Amino acid sequence: MGIYQEDYLKLSSTYDVGYTKKKADVELLKKYSQEVNIAELLDDKFLYQLGVDLERQVSADDNTREEWLDKYNGALEIAKQKIVVKEYPFDKASNIKIPLILQGCVQFNARIMPEVIQNNKTVYATVAGPTTEDDERSAKRLSDHMSLQTMKIVDNWVSDTDKLLIALPLIGTVFRKWCYDPIMRKPASYLCLPTEIIVSNDVSSLEKAERITHVLRMSRNEIIERIKFGIFSEDCLNDLPLTSDSDSVVSDNNYSTDDEDKELPSDSDESRDNYIVWEISCFIDLDDDGYCEPYTVTMMRKTRKICRIAPRFDEKDFVFNNAGELIRINPALYYAAHHFLPSPDGTFLGMGFGQVLLQLNTAINSITNQLVDAGTLANLQGGFLSRDLRLRKGEMQFTAGEWKMVNFNVGMGSLSNHIYPLPFKEPSQTLFNLLEFLVQFGKETANISDVLMGNPINANMPATSVVSMIEQGSKIFSSILTRLYESLRKEFNILFNINKKYFSLYPEKDLMTKFGFVTEEDYNNDKFSIYPIANPAMGMDAVRLAKLQALMQIQSPIINQQEVIKRYLEAIGISDVEKILTPPEQLAKPGPEELLMQAQIEEIKARAQEIGMRSAKVMTDIELDGIGLELKERELQVKAATEGGKLAIGKANAVAAITSAESRATSGEVKTAENVVDKEVPKSQIPLDTTDIQQKLNQIAQIPLQNAGEGANMQQNQQVAEQQQNNNGLPPELAQMLQQLAQEQK
Repeated sequence: MGIYQEDYLKLSSTYDVGYTKKKADVELLKKYSQEVNIAELLDDKFLYQLGVDLERQVSADDNTREEWLDKYNGALEIAKQKIVVKEYPFDKASNIKIPLILQGCVQFNARIMPEVIQNNKTVYATVAGPTTEDDERSAKRLSDHMSLQTMKIVDNWVSDTDKLLIALPLIGTVFRKWCYDPIMRKPASYLCLPTEIIVSNDVSSLEKAERITHVLRMSRNEIIERIKFGIFSEDCLNDLPLTSDSDSVVSDNNYSTDDEDKELPSDSDESRDNYIVWEISCFIDLDDDGYCEPYTVTMMRKTRKICRIAPRFDEKDFVFNNAGELIRINPALYYAAHHFLPSPDGTFLGMGFGQVLLQLNTAINSITNQLVDAGTLANLQGGFLSRDLRLRKGEMQFTAGEWKMVNFNVGMGSLSNHIYPLPFKEPSQTLFNLLEFLVQFGKETANISDVLMGNPINANMPATSVVSMIEQGSKIFSSILTRLYESLRKEFNILFNINKKYFSLYPEKDLMTKFGFVTEEDYNNDKFSIYPIANPAMGMDAVRLAKLQALMQIQSPIINQQEVIKRYLEAIGISDVEKILTPPEQLAKPGPEELLMQAQIEEIKARAQEIGMRSAKVMTDIELDGIGLELKERELQVKAATEGGKLAIGKANAVAAITSAESRATSGEVKTAENVVDKEVPKSQIPLDTTDIQQKLNQIAQIPLQNAGEGANMQQNQQVAEQQQNNNGLPPELAQMLQQLAQEQK
């Protein structure tokens, strides 16, 4: 019939029976891993005891989040803008609820939704490690298929994501469940609020949770469908209540205890045609080795009837030690938790605007209502009337410009003395200033600013400053998007594992394989990593476009320009980008016209290189000729300087001879001196060595000699040489001096 365990204490986690060295029954676990409903193999008494124990454990998990649920309900009341008639401080008093929290939620949804879904893409697959062209094509097929599943095949995923991005900033934590629907033969996605998922608030993550309870609301037809399909046991509808009474039908059962009939918040809407079903991902020891294996237990909340026990493992999930003993079973996880802000105290459930701004929004609502009520009382007024004043009792209605007659005796004094209005004051300016401060602080906390909401800003502000403000203002959303990115990555990896296991059962499998859209081998490849299309590093659309434009301006061979252009077109919302861009294989193989053009370009380059070489040779020759001319000019300059030095030496000798002739003052001696001059300075005996020219020039520095230092000028040197020839090789000054001496001697 099945397995019968006398001692349920070995199963229940309420009691610790210690460590047992009994080995795991691997063959039995392999058998269980292939079963659709293990409950069919177990004893009824064992199943009922299991239901009692699980109900106690789930109730304990629910108690850990009681305080968090109180804040959740308060935030939900404000966000829902529920209309409630107030009777204090007077009947129908103001009860305005400022939608500050809701405004932050709507803005978050508007910013993040385009990041999650981009051009009908939600998922992209990438290859870990070295890649080939086949791997890249396979990764693209996986990306396209999983994006198609989320956008089309699982038809509620997009709408649920829209709801998720509204609820997440409000309550702080939202769950998503993925599983395979054997009836519809496709993956199924469920958006779950915290009231629908019961998990201990003391765990660090879902992976560490001992139990995750999904509170399902199933109609009678849905339960019958699962019974006929063989998923649920046939007796799961037995003993169900015929009314919506919330009392448990098994409260008098011998197995129940005082706290087993506790009504949870999720039990309030159960009726005859809408039953509460718990689907509990937990750990149970079914092979009696002391180690609990991962299973999913489905039970009816009212009767604790176990409908199904399904394994959360396959044979590939077994982990053995070196001795071949089973030491661990890796459980399959079907849930992903999305967190808006992590809880400051480290508990599991996160925080949203509902928890952060709840007290602030409550204060804003209270001050707003006080101001409105004060204005209402000041406008309507009221007070006391004297009995002596004869007026008709009750309300009196006035039209504009109307005056009414009253019975008033002159001896009664002034009419105002018989009417005393209550001292209702106008709305307080102090309260109004306080309200303005709280609203502004709430906007800053929720990151609601004019520039991020698209409102006009300073017209003179530079565009770069606006982009910087947008990027700085979106920093908080970038951090939240990073957390959302990680939770979406877990979601899509759950979907990937479901496709890997059940792809052969999908009705569209043959059609997709035939047209090469995706194949079963693509999912069996372990090289791929699955990520959401959302990129937390890019941020908002304006920042993304600015970064892509900057990237397009970089012209470098190491950058794939076609990929950059593709991303830019996708960022601006152009659809079917692949049809616009030229395929890479066509870019790699140029056509005949391009080949001819490339040949012409190469020919032009060769001619230009040849012309360049010729030009370089001509320039080299010109430079060499210039250098030669410069050297020749330097040589002439040196030669001219040498000639000047020779003339200076001749002049010095001549002066010495003339001085000697003057001392004697005889014509014979003068004549002799002239002969000496002619002999001392013959042109053919001018020495060529110029090493001591500077020394000799210093000795005759007092003799004016203008042309001796002008050797650098060739024309002047030629004139000096001509004058020397006219004066028998002597300088003009020296020749003139000799002529004067000769005349005086005569």
